[in-house]
Amino acid sequence: MLVYCYFVNIVFFLCFFPYFKLIPNITAEVQPFCGFVALFLIFLRKRKLDPISQKILYIIALLFFYLLISFYRGLGFSTLVLSIISYTLPLFILLVFKDDISYVTEKTFLSVILINLSIGILQLLGGFGFLNNILALIISRGTGSSSLDGLRGITLLTPEPSHAGRTLGLLLCTAFFFHALRRISKIKLGAIIVALIILLVANKSGTGFILFSIFICSYLLSRFILNKGKKLNFKIKFSAAFLFKLIISILLGVLVILALWFSIDALYIRFPIRFLQILLRIRNSFSNFYNFNLYHFLALVAGKRYLTVAIGYFSLFQNYGLGHGLSSYLMDFTQLSQFAGVDFQSITTLPLFERTATALKPDSYGASIAQDTGIVGLILLLTLLISVWKSVRLPNVMDLPPSYLRHTQSVCIAIFAVALYMILLNTSTSLPFPWLLLSYVYCLRQILTSGQIKAISPSSSASPFNWVFLRSVLWTPYLLSPLLFQRLMRKLV
Repeated sequence: MLVYCYFVNIVFFLCFFPYFKLIPNITAEVQPFCGFVALFLIFLRKRKLDPISQKILYIIALLFFYLLISFYRGLGFSTLVLSIISYTLPLFILLVFKDDISYVTEKTFLSVILINLSIGILQLLGGFGFLNNILALIISRGTGSSSLDGLRGITLLTPEPSHAGRTLGLLLCTAFFFHALRRISKIKLGAIIVALIILLVANKSGTGFILFSIFICSYLLSRFILNKGKKLNFKIKFSAAFLFKLIISILLGVLVILALWFSIDALYIRFPIRFLQILLRIRNSFSNFYNFNLYHFLALVAGKRYLTVAIGYFSLFQNYGLGHGLSSYLMDFTQLSQFAGVDFQSITTLPLFERTATALKPDSYGASIAQDTGIVGLILLLTLLISVWKSVRLPNVMDLPPSYLRHTQSVCIAIFAVALYMILLNTSTSLPFPWLLLSYVYCLRQILTSGQIKAISPSSSASPFNWVFLRSVLWTPYLLSPLLFQRLMRKLV
């Protein structure tokens, strides 16, 4: 059992670094190594055939059926094998961690934080030329340097800043998950949040800001809506105090939006980061409302990503909703884009190679499975998500205070919202991030019911590893303060 726990922690660790070139002769940016190890773990112990496992098996069976259809259409065997691997291996992550997440230690997660923080500091400081050569060997399109003066930020151990933004979103959700399990204290959680905010500002990607915003807004909204009684439910008491708080919150939100709307130009001139660039493009698009074009707007905001996602979902209305087979984008991309009304050549904001591309894969698991397997595959995926969502309603545990249960339930809702956004709108099919998040949501209920929640022991908080972790994170702002102050003054002067 001890060896099995080691393997579970190894898979958990590898889920945060899916871009490492651990398997040769695979040109994909997301490497499936952690999925292969997860598949090995599935056969090492007996598992119950619960509703989650049943729906995953249905999806896998449907994928193999459409693999035969694609093979009949003439696609190469190696292409189809890579396609089925990219679809199924992330599902194995959910199968493993929905039962075995309790075996993961907080030291494994804290080591992931320290690695990303160290790499982020090296990239932020710049001048470390050797890092370029190292990352180029282990990561596709890996770079080791960045500057606060440019539009693009740090990439961490990923090919580009947007991928690093997804990693930061996963780290934020995982930190709150371990805090909900009482594996890390409030001090550690605060230190992790400080470190992630530093990396997020240095990352500059819109993806990172969107994921952080989804998590924060979902958490605050759920805490605001949940009843404050002993029983956890979603009933809203429309009292005078509730309505007053609701009106104040709406007014504050409107004021913040108006402030950004009128000051975005000055902010972007001073701080040209990707997130502010997206907000500026959104404002300019809606300012010219009569000439508004949805596809041009999506291209301005996120390049080709949301365009390919839209094409994937629009394909449901073609071929009677039966799908087009695995890797159908290789054969039907031009036809599907014309059916969806997307003219890539007319969208001048896209790079030339994207405007003239003849095969672009949907950058979303949901859109890909809708395009390849049709309405049946999308319905199976949605039923799987609904089964996980049912776990959000946590049981009332007599030994735990209601305030803790409300906080934990809000964390579950926020994590599920981030996973839902990733699966349906913004992630590659083989990326394990959203499926790891779904395992958090599902297993929290099981852990609470089994009584495995325990208070943090003083001895564990005072261990040498925790001492090094806290000192490393807390000293980070002091190490970076001269650099940040110098570049900030360069912007303001």
